[in-house]
Amino acid sequence: MEREGLPEYTLEEVAKHKTPESLWLVIHDKVYDVTKFTEEHPGGETPLMTNAGTDATKAFEDQNHSEDARKTQKQFLIGRLKKSQSCCCCGFSSCKPMMMAAVGVAALAVAVFVGYRYLKK
Repeated sequence: MEREGLPEYTLEEVAKHKTPESLWLVIHDKVYDVTKFTEEHPGGETPLMTNAGTDATKAFEDQNHSEDARKTQKQFLIGRLKKSQSCCCCGFSSCKPMMMAAVGVAALAVAVFVGYRYLKK
């Protein structure tokens, strides 16, 4: 069960905790203090240190963590990412739909321009 009334943190606050003495990360907009887990982590300390102080959602999901790992992570939950830090459409900070849409539109515009110039010849 997720604890009610958890404090909210900004990504800037989380970013201050990227040392072996204080190691926080964000996974699905939840803030975890994994400082005491580095020695027990099955993948070693490196992946935790690499993602310390950041939104580690993609890195976490890319590793296909087991249900046991997901249960274990709950004990390190200390807070949530502030709502203003989350995506407006899905709620996750790691989502960048507007940027992806802008890149798609720009690529389409370039393709149309190049096609027009080519056909004009």
